[in-house]
Amino acid sequence: MGRLTGRDEKGNLLLMGDEVYAGKFYNAIEELEKYEDAEEQGRLYISPLKIGDIVFLTPDYPAYWDDIEEAKVAGVALFPPGDNWQISTNACLCYQSENIGKKGIYLTREEAEKSLNGGDSQWRSKNLSR
Repeated sequence: MGRLTGRDEKGNLLLMGDEVYAGKFYNAIEELEKYEDAEEQGRLYISPLKIGDIVFLTPDYPAYWDDIEEAKVAGVALFPPGDNWQISTNACLCYQSENIGKKGIYLTREEAEKSLNGGDSQWRSKNLSR
């Protein structure tokens, strides 16, 4: 979808090409304009998770547990080129956003259980027999 807001040659606020006059929607449209400006300038990102979200970790990598561990998102950081998010948890482990729902970090307990019961977790079968 293209940009919804803009300005005419006089600097008047436009919404879908039509001038917006002072009224109850003017401030909301002006706020939308700020977000569209930030997106065009590469300053607007939408994080895959927020701090405090609950996630479910599986031992797809060597870990200190052998079953599903509930954890809280403790940090979210963006690395270049702009789509590589690193998620850290209170379990002191970091995950790349591309692995959410696929490898080690899941949004629901059901997804995590599915991965342990024949999903992508090869670590479990190799390492729990130690």
